[in-house]
Amino acid sequence: MALQWCPQMDQSLPAKVKADLVERANFVEINEEIARLRKRVELTADKEEIKTIYNKRNMAYQRRRQLIEDELQKWQESQPYNVNDKSSIMSRLTFFDRIRHLDPSRDKLASLLFLEVPLRSPEGRAAIHNMITLYKENPRVAYRPSLKPKDGHCPVASCNRWIESYVISEREKQLTSIGSLTFLL
Repeated sequence: MALQWCPQMDQSLPAKVKADLVERANFVEINEEIARLRKRVELTADKEEIKTIYNKRNMAYQRRRQLIEDELQKWQESQPYNVNDKSSIMSRLTFFDRIRHLDPSRDKLASLLFLEVPLRSPEGRAAIHNMITLYKENPRVAYRPSLKPKDGHCPVASCNRWIESYVISEREKQLTSIGSLTFLL
C-alpha cells in the first residue's frame, strides 16, 4: 500500500530488458558465484568459514541488485516525462482517497465530519455513529468486513483457528455501546 504510483516510470524492468540483463556475462558470472557459494556452505562445517562465505554471498547479491537498479534507472531516465500531462502525479488522488473504500466507517466519517450541520441532524448522528464504530473496532488489526473473526475464530470454514488479538473483553463490551457515549478511561 505504501508504494507510490508514478505513471511516467515503471517500477520494474520490462521483460525484454530483464531478459537481456540476465543473459549478460557479468550477471551470469554473479549468479554462478552465488550458486558456488551456496554449495560451499552446505559442504563446510567450520562456523567461521560459513560466516565468511555468507558475507561473500551477500556481497554477490548486492552486486546483482546493483546491476538491476542501474538498469532500471537507465530505463526510467529514458522514459518521456511531461509535467503538464493530464495524468501527472499532481492530479492523482491522495493515498487516503485511494484506499478509503476499504474502511466504510472511516470513509463515511471523512465525508460527514466537516459538514456544517447540527449535531442532532441525520448527518451529525451518522458522524457520531461512525466515530463510535471506529472507537469500538480493534485498533491493532484492521479486517475487511467479510473477513472479521466470528466469536474470536477465523471465518474461513477450513481454518476456524482462534484469533486471540481480536477478542474484546466483557468490560470493553459493556463500556462501549451504540446507544450511549461512554468512554473507557
